[in-house]
Amino acid sequence: KNILAVNYDARLFMEFIKSNSVGKIFVHFPVPWDKKPHRRIYSNDFIYEAKRVLKLNGTLELRTDSRKYFDYCTELLTNLPSGKIEIDINKDLAISSKYEDRWKRQKKNIYDVTLYSNTIDEEIDLDKDFSFETKINYLELLNKLPAKSQIFEDFFINIEDTYIMENEENSGLIQITMGSFNRPVSKYLIIKNGKISYYQGEPIPTSSNIKSHIKLKEILTNDKC
Repeated sequence: KNILAVNYDARLFMEFIKSNSVGKIFVHFPVPWDKKPHRRIYSNDFIYEAKRVLKLNGTLELRTDSRKYFDYCTELLTNLPSGKIEIDINKDLAISSKYEDRWKRQKKNIYDVTLYSNTIDEEIDLDKDFSFETKINYLELLNKLPAKSQIFEDFFINIEDTYIMENEENSGLIQITMGSFNRPVSKYLIIKNGKISYYQGEPIPTSSNIKSHIKLKEILTNDKC
């Protein structure tokens, strides 16, 4: 129960795990995404979140056959303000997948880098407010919405489509996609008499969705919050 094997979903929801509660986190053979590095599991935010949930002396363990990915992750880890890392090449593990066995037969190097947590962290309290306080002029807004995706370090916002409600003053729908690059959220915003809210429920309060919401408020209402 103290071991976490990370995939894309785990990365998104790791922030819901209590601080200092996990003994080991494994990231084995992630997709390198050499041409789309923003989609990589490893990032500064991911590493800091992993350190938060790890127990004292808990480990974050990367295993990869990609030298580029290994170098990228090692650079991130060695720039941390504290911690200890260990590096191994072609380390034998008790369990090996058929793909790893194939790469070994092909004489490919397997790289390991392990981060040891040396801190005890406080619990986090995410701001889960998904409200829109400011009323808008919907018809004027339609001419100002960005035509291209708004891409940031670990989240994005894309306006997919817009709709005007007939016989309803200052009302309509905005279709959006937002949040994490790997697990984006598709939602509708409903505008009724200039008041904005999420249609059919708010997004799950992950950090990427919260950041997207704050930026979305700025785009829709010029609220520099």
